[in-house]
Amino acid sequence: MLLPSAEEAHAAALTAQEQQLINHNRGRILTGAGEEAAQQLKDLAAPQGTDNRMVNPSIPGTGNRICALELLAGASGISTGAR
Repeated sequence: MLLPSAEEAHAAALTAQEQQLINHNRGRILTGAGEEAAQQLKDLAAPQGTDNRMVNPSIPGTGNRICALELLAGASGISTGAR
């Protein structure tokens, strides 16, 4: 799945249904540096009492997604066996 660049996403016209979906999901989106995003993920999972989480980075570019996951894992104290 190809993701639009930030510029393309900002320029896109959204339907009311798309905007409603974005608003609904906004509280489940992690932003910030590794440590900040790791804390947000921990806070998001806490009410469910789980220590298992699945992350799907919506970032354009495979290398960028891999980098984001490695940074988040490192900030969370998870060994990735990264390159």
